[in-house]
Amino acid sequence: MDIAALEKELIAGGHHGWYLAGGMLDDTVTLNRTVDGWEVYYTERGKKYNVRNFTTEDEACRYFLAFISRDGSTFGNS
Repeated sequence: MDIAALEKELIAGGHHGWYLAGGMLDDTVTLNRTVDGWEVYYTERGKKYNVRNFTTEDEACRYFLAFISRDGSTFGNS
């Protein structure tokens, strides 16, 4: 899975409260490219929480989708 496929899955699933371009938006789960690979984290009040690091885009995207799907109510899904 790559970023484009992940974005399509998220939109089709009606998921909200995610961000795929890195950064520090509050109350958001973020997928970010790093020097060493990829990271997924939740941001609240300018701090990263639950940071997970991955070596491949596929691993990061699959984890991100599972995380959002599993705990979607936390991130603005109804």
